[in-house]
Amino acid sequence: MYRRLLAFVAPYWKWIPLGLLSMAVLAATTAAYAFLIGPGISHIVTGGERGFVTVTKHFPVLAEVFGQGQGDLRYLGYILLGVVVVKGLAYGTQFFVIRWVGAHVVVDLRNALFDRTLAQEMGFFDGRQQGELVSRFTVDVQLIETAVVDAVASLLRSSFIVTALVLQCFLLDPMLAFAAFVAVPAAALPIVWFLKVIRRIAREYLDSLGQITA
Repeated sequence: MYRRLLAFVAPYWKWIPLGLLSMAVLAATTAAYAFLIGPGISHIVTGGERGFVTVTKHFPVLAEVFGQGQGDLRYLGYILLGVVVVKGLAYGTQFFVIRWVGAHVVVDLRNALFDRTLAQEMGFFDGRQQGELVSRFTVDVQLIETAVVDAVASLLRSSFIVTALVLQCFLLDPMLAFAAFVAVPAAALPIVWFLKVIRRIAREYLDSLGQITA
């Protein structure tokens, strides 16, 4: 299905790089926010003895700001404020781009479906209930919009964020990160089985909805 949808997304390909760039910035700022919050809390708990050592170790350019792990929390607040502002702009940009492209894809899809339906012979309509056709134009297209706008966008956005956070984990402690992610493949197996069940139920739901509409 997604391969067929690519043909409807292709006319708006110029917007895709902007959306992907915004998602990448969103992921980077999310990781940066998590990266800075930890040292800030450590700074408060230890009285400044160990707070910003991790930050200055991996980012020597900030050594002058935070000193030898003894940074002023005001500087951290300014940096976090900047990160949050950039994160908000990135999220708003990718949200607008995805919604704009998704809305146009749905319009094109409905027009193509309408033209295809009018091109059918009378025998095509004799073998189908009117409610089924109405359901195709309304519910099915609406579900495709959800798949394009919400599912794909969420998948891409989450992939960027997870990748950034995983890289951050290995940057901070490679051994601990490796031990934590060993169980990830095993945890994915139930998810794959669950998706197959959901796909079957969704197919039955659509068929039932067409009969109800009829």
